[in-house]
Amino acid sequence: MALKDMSVVALFIFLGILGSTNGQQNCQSCYQLDLSAIVGIIVGDILLTVLIALSVFYFTSRLNKSRLEAIKAQGGLKLKEKEDKDESPYQELQGARSDIYSDLKLEAK
Repeated sequence: MALKDMSVVALFIFLGILGSTNGQQNCQSCYQLDLSAIVGIIVGDILLTVLIALSVFYFTSRLNKSRLEAIKAQGGLKLKEKEDKDESPYQELQGARSDIYSDLKLEAK
């Protein structure tokens, strides 16, 4: 992925050099950026993206740790044990009942 980012930066640098030499004669009211400004914008964007990703990771990991500690402090582990002791919400299977299926055999003939 870093190779891809570097190739994009190299492409922008190359296009910046070509654009600055070819476009200076035709454009009088254009806003022109020099090469260092373009490189600075690209590098700044990459650094800001990495900084945002790291800060989100850091704050979510802290939030999860504090939630886990709060659950442990309130006796959350006992709650899970209590759930295991409760009955299952599913109905148990009953033995085979031939009276339900006997009607089906008569209709099939």
